[in-house]
Amino acid sequence: MSKKKKSVLPGIEVLIILVFFISFLIFAVPRCNKKKLDYQNQFPENVNNPTAANNDPLATADTIIVATPAATPPAVATTPVPTLPQGGRNSAANATTYATRLYVTIDGLNVRTGPSLDSTAISKLALYEEVYFLNEITPFTQQISLGAEMANEPWVKIKSRSGLEGWVYGAGVYYYKRKRDGVEE
Repeated sequence: MSKKKKSVLPGIEVLIILVFFISFLIFAVPRCNKKKLDYQNQFPENVNNPTAANNDPLATADTIIVATPAATPPAVATTPVPTLPQGGRNSAANATTYATRLYVTIDGLNVRTGPSLDSTAISKLALYEEVYFLNEITPFTQQISLGAEMANEPWVKIKSRSGLEGWVYGAGVYYYKRKRDGVEE
């Protein structure tokens, strides 16, 4: 009978995998530690306050929850909003104010006198129409059915290009031109 010769190949494969794993650890651990230190230097309040790092609203009784629109782009272009002259040369009405440009995402979006569905609709906006955000947003959100989608957004104060000011539902405007899918007209 002949004896089978043991193959050395599985041992070499295991050795190569171990070398690769150790090399990866040597490469990754210092980078992770550097990122952790950078984060701690950038947000020092989270180091000694674990509830701040966890964003747990139930951890403390004095936590305030503020509703903000989701997915805000990191850099938002601002555009001068034209104002109509109503006073003398140095009046506040002649000052140019800057506002964030938004686009209508729902065709026929109602502009209302106040931030609720009970307020009077004073105008309708066309899809992709450009409006300006007037830096006012409701501290509450409202859940409204948009057809196939349920939205839970705050109300936003806007000014149209024609100078009309009013409130629109936050789901009806966005930072770039897009159409909401499944919205009933």
